[in-house]
Order: sequence, then structure tokens, then C-alpha cells
Amino acid sequence: MLEELTARGHELDLLDLYAERFDPVLSLREWRRYKKEADSEIHLYAKQIHRADALIWIFPTWNNGLPAILKGYVDRVWKPNVAFRFDHSDNIRFDSLDNLNFFLVIITYGGSWLASAFCKRLLAKGLRRHLPLT
Repeated sequence: MLEELTARGHELDLLDLYAERFDPVLSLREWRRYKKEADSEIHLYAKQIHRADALIWIFPTWNNGLPAILKGYVDRVWKPNVAFRFDHSDNIRFDSLDNLNFFLVIITYGGSWLASAFCKRLLAKGLRRHLPLT
């Protein structure tokens, strides 16, 4: 897939959470600063999302859901002032990722098709609201 996308002129920025030794644990310090700007530890990941015009996620399902490292990535990186914001009345606004035009999720699994369908539904409901896609 990477070769084909490159051959078609797309610029790729590959993120392998395992290779980067991404820490999926949301620390108490981060939780207390949740509504503030991105900490230095996740700042590069936040910039990566805002540089992108498309996202392609490829991962296996674990226990009918996201792998823990990917769930931790979503919890730590897809946060206020990165993936959404709070307005002056503390209402959530999902207008922070208007740079994205395309989001594709490819799930591999060793379990049933039902597990895959559940995981896809979880992503569609949970993350789709962040994207300006129709």
C-alpha cells in the first residue's frame, strides 16, 4: 500500500506507535492539564494530525476493540486543542480537524466478523464527529 500511494504522488508520514515506543498511559499530570495545550510529549503527534489531509489507520482488533496502544494514542493525542475545542461557553466544537479530507480504517482480526463490525462502529461513532467529512 505504501509503495502504491507514493507512486501516485502522495507524501506519506508513517506512524508506527510500537516502533516509536509510544506511551499509551494518560498520566495524572496530563489528565489535570487535559483542556490545556498539548504537552511537549504529544506535541509532535498533534502537529502530524494537523499537517495531514488524510488518515489511514491499520490495526488488529483486540478483545473486540482497539489495541491498548491505539486507545492510549486517541486518549492522549485526540484531546482538546488538538482534535476538538471548547468554546467560550464550554461547549465542545468539533472543528479543529478541517484539514482532513479522507479517513480510512483497515482492521485485521483473528476473531469473528462481529468483532470487526463492533470495532468499526466504535470508530465511526467515536471519531467521526471530529472530522469534517460527509
